[in-house]
Amino acid sequence: MNWCWLIELKTWWWKSYIAMWLATTFKRNTLIIVPSQKLVWEMYAKFLEHTNITPWRFFSKKKEIDNVTITTSKSFVQSFELFKSKFDVIVVDECDYWFSKDF
Repeated sequence: MNWCWLIELKTWWWKSYIAMWLATTFKRNTLIIVPSQKLVWEMYAKFLEHTNITPWRFFSKKKEIDNVTITTSKSFVQSFELFKSKFDVIVVDECDYWFSKDF
């Protein structure tokens, strides 16, 4: 059975904590997609501070995938085949209403 949810949250509505809650509650392979490398590092730091999960980071030079992985939108599109079918939970921060063909 497949599930799909859309949660719309405005700026400063604790989106990073929702992502951490989803990863820790469902205990499934989780991919978190954020707009920039800066946000990859910020999300990574929050996971280290507030959970017992050490997520892997996947971006231009660092290509590591594990149970919880944080990546940029650009890296996701460029390396889609590496991500395909590996994650049960996908969290997209700053998701456009209309996805591009590649996204």
